This record gives sequence, structure tokens and C-alpha cells, in this order.
Amino acid sequence: MLQNYLKVLWRNTIRNQVFSLVNLLGLSVGMAACLLLLVYVSDELSYDQYHEKGERIYRVTESFKNGEDYTTTAMTPFLIAEYITEELAGVENYFRFDCNMDRMIVETGDKEILEVGNIGFNDSTFFDFFSVKLLQGDPIQSLSGPNKMVISQQMAQKYFGNEPALGKTFTLRNPFNDFNFDVEVTGIMENMGHNSHFKRDFLISMSTADIMFGNRANEWGWTSVYSYIMLAPGHDISEVKKALPEIEKKYAPEYFQEWAHFGVQPMQDIHLKSNLKDEMSVNGDITYVYIFIAVAAFIILIASINYMNLSTARAAKRAREVGMRKVMGAQKTQLIFQFLAEALFFTLLSFIIAGFLAEITLPLFNNFSGKQLEINYINSPEYLYWFLGLAICIGLFSGSYPAFILSQFQPVSVLKGNQSTAGKNSLLLRKGLVIFQFAISITLIICTIIIYNQWEFMREKKLGLDTDKIINIPVSNENIRDNYQVFKQDLLSSPEVAEVAAMNKRITSRFSNYRLFNYEGFTETFTMPFGAVDEDFFKVFNIDMVAGKSFTNYAADSAKNIIVNEAAVKMLGKTPEEVLGTRFKFDDTFQPQIIGVAKNFHFESLHNEIIPMWFYHSKNNYGNIAVRIAGNQLDEALTNIEKSWKKINTLTPFEFEFMQAEIEQAYRSEQRFFQVFAVFAGLAIIIACLGIFGLAAFTAIQRKKEIGIRKVLGASTTGITLLLSNEFTLLVLLANIFAWPLAWWLMDTWLADFAYHIQISIWVFIGGTVLSLLVALLTVIFQSIKAALSNPVNSLRAN
Repeated sequence: MLQNYLKVLWRNTIRNQVFSLVNLLGLSVGMAACLLLLVYVSDELSYDQYHEKGERIYRVTESFKNGEDYTTTAMTPFLIAEYITEELAGVENYFRFDCNMDRMIVETGDKEILEVGNIGFNDSTFFDFFSVKLLQGDPIQSLSGPNKMVISQQMAQKYFGNEPALGKTFTLRNPFNDFNFDVEVTGIMENMGHNSHFKRDFLISMSTADIMFGNRANEWGWTSVYSYIMLAPGHDISEVKKALPEIEKKYAPEYFQEWAHFGVQPMQDIHLKSNLKDEMSVNGDITYVYIFIAVAAFIILIASINYMNLSTARAAKRAREVGMRKVMGAQKTQLIFQFLAEALFFTLLSFIIAGFLAEITLPLFNNFSGKQLEINYINSPEYLYWFLGLAICIGLFSGSYPAFILSQFQPVSVLKGNQSTAGKNSLLLRKGLVIFQFAISITLIICTIIIYNQWEFMREKKLGLDTDKIINIPVSNENIRDNYQVFKQDLLSSPEVAEVAAMNKRITSRFSNYRLFNYEGFTETFTMPFGAVDEDFFKVFNIDMVAGKSFTNYAADSAKNIIVNEAAVKMLGKTPEEVLGTRFKFDDTFQPQIIGVAKNFHFESLHNEIIPMWFYHSKNNYGNIAVRIAGNQLDEALTNIEKSWKKINTLTPFEFEFMQAEIEQAYRSEQRFFQVFAVFAGLAIIIACLGIFGLAAFTAIQRKKEIGIRKVLGASTTGITLLLSNEFTLLVLLANIFAWPLAWWLMDTWLADFAYHIQISIWVFIGGTVLSLLVALLTVIFQSIKAALSNPVNSLRAN
């Protein structure tokens, strides 16, 4: 019997090559797309899940008052985690990470390398908290005591090659002030995985930092570390949340309690559910994960429905086969088994093809998703098991409808030539499935348009500052900072340099320095971030003054004058003109007056609102220098800038980044999301077109005699084509009834995450409808014209 089933399957496949190819193509592409999306989602969900004690680890956060709202930061004062551990029996231990000096020159032997974002000070409890294997050294003693450091395998190879690294000495030098200290390599750890929010290759003992920052223990206004606590087994985080106000009351100074409070968040939620100020790295977004899961599910559903529609489109041709089998004694269950087996065959064959397609397209997918994913069936067999299980489920699901419909055919009817035994209910169901497919497709079209419009809005929105042809030079040495004016004048002497300005933070980063102050006429205490700039800062970036004036020179401004932005004026409840001449009172010796109000400008992602800020004129407290290039002689300009750099500083190399590229980097995650979404939405739409192709084929077969009679009676090819196309036009229009509300809800929810976003226009929905109609008609018109051009003699011969 099985041999007979295989023969029939092979004959039907050869006899209906177009249908077979469309089935294989739809299922293969659908499963390959689904596999890539599931690998992406699996990677996102894997962050921080491999830590053995991960479920018991929480990060301490700090929320401080910022006008009428609160801003939450991932960093805290130095001692809070220690106090929480001391006060609560339910907290087993604490760990702190300090990245205040994560830009260091690492020297050993003849090597001298600038390491950026790769170094940090750590408590000795690191290996107790995180499941990172220590290959050499003692996990308890390696970070206990000053001047000790653990490095990764990668760094051991980089600096020492095949020589033993344990016991070697590094000299770490701060490029800003030339301060240096020696550390001994006391441990070699495995390279940290990419799927961790915490990634460093150099771990220095915290007691080394205590020597350098000994005064910070009592500085509650200095958010200097990332703090983690570990719950004891059997205890709940609610105990910590309940106790935090009392801990604040006991240890924090009174001024701190007025404007700041602590909270906690699960460490395993950080990557996908946290977007706090001062995050250690750029996190993902759980919303994007949910969206990609939905897209994967839609693609599989569409591909499965396609198989159903294409199989039932061939039902008329296979009706006599079913009738003959029943006459010869075949049972209904045997027929069901046959058709399910055919569906499983196509699905499993598609599964094999999909595996190859996924492997081939994975490098391209990695390129536009920004990841380095791999599908390792040997080391990660769970991918193979899950994917094979998914393929079998798809086969059973997609084959069930045709199997039960075909097995119900009555032999007497079909052998008489009555091929409409599927009945009206089956026809309505098939049309319903196509409506469902196109509802999904139209939803994806509308969502793609809106996501693209938001991405373009973020890229093209006027940020309130001009970054065209501006490079940012990090001040990596004290010589540059101390001789900034000399360096600036030397740069301006070059015809390739138009303007120069300096600031303590790069313009695209979060300003994390805050100070408390009182304001005239108010009894409450305020806090807002501030920036140190020179007299040309607002001029170089073309930031307009709404009221008042900009800085002139340091001698005139000194620490006496400050400039605030419009958001600060709004927070104070004043107009720009009203705040001019008023003062911020920090203490008895520092009470600067406001001389100007700058127009709001974006220095963070459009996910965040512009926050209140104030600026003061500094003499040399600069960490970055902005240089606007004149003309188009870029290479010559950079050569001359580097020469000016080397005149003053020979200790550190000349480095720069284009400011516009930094701004685009802030929206890179949205760009990648759009690219991934658009590609897979496009695939879903293409696969959906196969569904309407199947129904068009089925309709053409069902109405073959009707079309023949119409042609005999004089109907034109155009008339018959429109007749068949009108039915599908109606299906697409009906699909819009379901697609519009769904698309609006999805996009309204997504856009709510942006402080600044586009407004959803009705024209987007109309455009999506028109586009879906065009796609549907182009798909259907082939079958319609083919049916209209057919010879009526052939269709009427049976009668």
C-alpha cells in the first residue's frame, strides 16, 4: 500500500509540476524565514540566561527628581548595595562594577595599546555572581586585594601570545592625566559570551579603585557604580522593595532623601526590558521580539494555508481518483492517511530545502540585523529538534483540511462527473482563508510603511543643531586639555578648518553630571544635568538663542554666567525673558546668573524627551573637541588636524569620529529593526500571493464550463477577465476591514515608545489597500486571462 501511495504521489507531482513547485517554494521559503527569525529571537531571549544564579540576581537602580518627573539611572552611589546586604537577611551578597576609567592605555613589554570600553573595577564576588569560568587562578582571591586583575583568554593571547600570562604585570595609564598604576595578572577567564549585558576583558579589583577614589564612599550624589544584589534561596524581591525606604532613611543624607529613591530590577530583564539612563551597553527591546515572533507565526500560517488552497484547487482533478479508490474498497481513514502523508512528504522535503536556504542566507541576515548568529545543528541539536517538530506540525496542519475534504467525496457523484462535491461551505472556507491571508498581508504592508516613515522621521528630523562636516575628537591626553586654546588657534589657522568648539561630553551622549540647586522664588530643590562648553559651542553647532546672549570669553564669563535650554525654562514655570538675570543657587560661593536661553536640541534618541539642562563656560574641563571642516578637502583637513594634534601631544594617537555618523548610530537599532521587518514582511506578502494564485486556479477550474458557455454566447476576453478578477477584488477589500484596526493598534502601541514620532495618516491605510489590490490583481490576472483564452470546445465537450 505504501508503495502505491508513493507511486501516486510521484505521478501527481510530475503531472502537476507548477502546483508542486509553488507548494515547495512557499513552504521552503516560509520555513527558512521562520527559522532565521526564531534563531534571532532565541538569541535575544538568551541574554543573561546562562548564569547559574541569574534568577536571584537583581540590579539596584536610582530614580531622582528631574523637574516634575523622575529620571531612573542604572548607576548608584557606591555603598547602597553593601547597606542593603547588611540590613536584610534575605540578601546573600552584593557585587559592584565601576567603569569610571574604561579608557586606559595598557602597557606591557613592548606593547602599548589604548583600550576603550573594555576595562572596569570589580568586587571580588564577580565569579560568585556570574557564570564565567576562571581557567587559571583562584575565583575568590584573584580579585581580593589591590593591584590585581583578571583578563580574558582573548587578551592573554593578544598581549602575551603563547607565553603564560598568569603573574605578569600590566601598567595602566590614564590618557587624560597620565596617572598610572601597576596591576598583576592573577587570573585568566574564558571570553565572555556576546549574550550578556555585562562584557569586559579586563577585571581590576575594586580595592584598587578604592585607593584612587577613596572619597566617594560618602558621596551620595556621585552615581559611580553598577550595583547588584543576590537574594538568598527562598526569599522574594518584595522583601527588598519593602525595606528600601527604611534603608534610605537610615543611611542617606537628608538632602538625598528629598530628591532620589532606589529600586531594583531583575538582571535577566535588563537586555530586553530596560532602557535606563547610563545603561552599560545598548539593550534590545522586548517589543521587537514579540513583533518578530508574530511575523514568524504569520509566515508559517500563510505558507500552510497556501498548501491547503493549492491542494483543494487540485481536488477537482483528483475527484475521480478518490471515487475509484472508494469503489475498490478504500476506507475513509486510508484516504486521510494518504493525503496527510503527501502533505508530510512535501513539508519534510521543504524542511530540508529550508535548512539549506537558511544557511545560505544567514550571512546576509547577519549583515542587516547586526548580529553574528549561527545555526549549529550539532552543538545545538535543539534547533534541529524544534525545527523538525515544527515541520511535522505544519505538515499535519496544512494537510488536514485537504485530507478530510477529499476523503468525503461520494464515488457515485464524482464518477458521474460532478466535481463540485466540496460544497459551498468548503468554498466559503477557502475564501475565508484567503481573506485571512490578505488581512495579515495588508497589516504588514501598512506596518512596514509606518515603520519606514518613523525611521525617516528620526533620520531627517531637525535636531536643533547642525552636525554637517563636524568631527568629534576625544581629548585623550592632559596636554591637549591644558593647551586647548593653543590647539584651537593652530587648528583655526588652517584654511580647511572652519570652526572649533569644546565640551566635556560628546554631543550625542547622555549628560550624566547632575547638581542640586535652589532657584529664586522657590523653596524646593531642583536638579538637572549640566555641560561644560567653551565660548564657541553654540555657534559651531548653530544652536540658536531664544533669549539673551551666548558666552563671550572665559575671563568675562568664568563661573558667573550660565545658559539654560527651553526645557529648563519650562520646568521652572517661566518665560525665556523672565529667567534672564535670575540665579541658580548651588551654595554660598556658587550662584551663577542666567545670561541666555538656548533653543532645545536633541542629544539623545527620539525615544526620550529633551530634558532640562544648563551650561557653564569652562576654561579647560573638556573631554571632546568639535571641528567643522571647511569645503570638501576632507583628507587634507584631517592630515593638518593630526599634525596640530602631534605638536602638542605625542603620547596618544589622533582619533576622531564624524558627528553625523554618531547620530545615525543612535538610531541604528531602529534601522535594523526596519530592515529585518521589511524583508520578512515582504516574504510574507509574496507567499500570500501564492494563496490567491491557488484560489484563482481553483475558481478557473470550477467555472470552466461557465466560461465556455459565456464565450460561445459572445463574451470577450476582457469581460471574462474582469468577471474572475472582481471576486478577488472583493476578497481583498473585505480583508481591509480586519487589517486596518489591527495595523492601527499595533503601530499606535509601537509609536508610543517614542517621545517624538509621526502621526498615523489615513493615507497610509489607503496606500496599503491600493498596493494590496495591485498585488492581488497582478497575481490573479494570469489565471484569469488563461481561463478567458481557453478553447470553449474543450470545456463543453463532456456535455
